[in-house]
Amino acid sequence: MDNIPVERDSMDTKDSIISSILENAPAQMQIEVKLPSLCLPYKNYDANLPVMLRPMTFEDEKLIASVQESDSSEDPLNAILARCTLNLPIHELLLIDKVYLILKLREISYGDEFQADVTCTKCHKETPVKFDLKNLPVTYFPEDMQIPKEIDLPVIQKKAKVRFPTIADEKVLSGGGAALAQLWRFIVEIDGHSNKGIISEVISQLPIKDAHTIINAISGAEFGVQTKVKFQCFQCRENATIELPIGPGFFTVS
Repeated sequence: MDNIPVERDSMDTKDSIISSILENAPAQMQIEVKLPSLCLPYKNYDANLPVMLRPMTFEDEKLIASVQESDSSEDPLNAILARCTLNLPIHELLLIDKVYLILKLREISYGDEFQADVTCTKCHKETPVKFDLKNLPVTYFPEDMQIPKEIDLPVIQKKAKVRFPTIADEKVLSGGGAALAQLWRFIVEIDGHSNKGIISEVISQLPIKDAHTIINAISGAEFGVQTKVKFQCFQCRENATIELPIGPGFFTVS
């Protein structure tokens, strides 16, 4: 926090003045959240402590701006989640859960409604679209889900075990074709073999159907928040389905 000069009141007087000024401000109430993963993959999670999320403050909003303006490679969304999420090891956070927490944090900090300008794919004009965050559907892991997830490779008729990407994997997933070369990182074993050298060699020789079976399983697309939403262009009346625009700018109020 900036070093701003204050009058030489006693600490008690200063605190009472601040409390009086902020007496009508809403309480910073933490809420308990149920993550799509049900916290099943988190080895360092204490099941006796519920995952809690608190609303953002102005200091948190300033942090997003400062991280964006710095030369740091840190994701400002990860930084803000680390400050606002309690009882969960953020560095282990699945990307499925990250998206859910981002949406929930935006909802409890700014309200249920989010508006963004969306470019129509037909007429290429911008349309202001309002999204209702509280009504986005969420699909949770089954309570008996095995971690890592076991899948069948239909062509070679073998089983594989895969894990879901976490925040720590974001850098290796950001490179398109290069990300596909990192596929071995998310395969725990194939046909009972866990040696990464063997797994890497097998991947390069897999039939395309089996490779995409692995990619689809790792994506976890069937779980988490449904972020694809429908809208109608105000200009040409075209109906379309778009991905909810989520980024650092998501945490602003227009």
